[in-house]
Amino acid sequence: RGTREAGAKANELLLKLEEMSAVYRDRISQPDIISYNTVLSAWSKSAGYGGQAPSDTKEIVGEEAAYKALELLDRIERQSYRIKPDRISYSTTIAAFANAAQTCESGILMAQKA
Repeated sequence: RGTREAGAKANELLLKLEEMSAVYRDRISQPDIISYNTVLSAWSKSAGYGGQAPSDTKEIVGEEAAYKALELLDRIERQSYRIKPDRISYSTTIAAFANAAQTCESGILMAQKA
């Protein structure tokens, strides 16, 4: 179970970790595939929240969150010298789009029932 802002918060931490790794040039703070998959999972959870996020927050939800997962997957793939995406990376990204679509479909269903 996650929160609406799970993806944005996890991504922010990942960016800080990548920055630390670049600045200090150490392998300890360097994100691994588990780090990236965790952020993909957070985006997937955020994708399950439909609608638009309030403009006064950093929330990214629904389809936008699913596309953020896809952007991250693309970034992982481009880092071919370091880390390769695994089955979890791909299935979690697919799940993000499934979550976003399910939310959209459930919203349509609720509107029809009202």
